[in-house]
Amino acid sequence: MRVGSTSIENHYLRVSYAYAYTQDSEGEALEFIPRHQFKIEDTFTINASWKAYLGYQYVGSRYTQNSATYTSEEVKLSTYHLLDAQVSYKVSDAIHCRTGIKNLLDEAYEWRYGYPAEGRSYYLSLEWKL
Repeated sequence: MRVGSTSIENHYLRVSYAYAYTQDSEGEALEFIPRHQFKIEDTFTINASWKAYLGYQYVGSRYTQNSATYTSEEVKLSTYHLLDAQVSYKVSDAIHCRTGIKNLLDEAYEWRYGYPAEGRSYYLSLEWKL
């Protein structure tokens, strides 16, 4: 389920929720699919050139195979929360700059058992349309 709203002036607010109860033919949970997932995002238009983005995501526990032992044993991965922020500037119709921070709170989580995801990361991008 996803809902978007522009009813607040200069804001584009999006909220989404997903519920998935998945099993294979043997009744075991499918890998990497969280039962609950929630996301809320807001893009705030400061003026014609500047925009700011803030997004929060909750990913519920999910199952994966134990990659450390290379067995079919299922391991439950913990829930995690992510907070992302971005500022963008439209220089012209052809040039667009963005900078932001992913995983602002430096949440430690595993995308697969034994494989930690990257921590906080920063980015800067320049888009030039010909």
